[in-house]
Amino acid sequence: MRNVRKTTEGLLAGLLLLAAACVSAESGPQLAGPIMEARINGGPTVLSGTVINDGETPASEVTVTFIVRDGSNGTYTFTEVLNGGEPLGTGEMADFTVSFEGSAERIEYSIAYDDQTGSVYFLR
Repeated sequence: MRNVRKTTEGLLAGLLLLAAACVSAESGPQLAGPIMEARINGGPTVLSGTVINDGETPASEVTVTFIVRDGSNGTYTFTEVLNGGEPLGTGEMADFTVSFEGSAERIEYSIAYDDQTGSVYFLR
């Protein structure tokens, strides 16, 4: 009887963890890895990466928007439309590249799709 109780408690704990993971997991287009930042020999700053649609349905109008703040308090917005504006199917990935002159003190980004504004995240 003691082993049955431990097994039941273990299964219950495992199910609670699984349920928590399912509730907190985002679904839809999101980053498939890090955003890479490069600036070579004082040239433009280049931000690049990949977005994956891990949702259960295709996502249309997928965009990545960057808000860049420079050291002079200037703010610049850059939006990249992914996949040529075509829907991003389930499991599909699309690359993005944005470049701008100068350097940035702060970089924020968001991923939007299906006419929904995404959450804003800080790259730095």
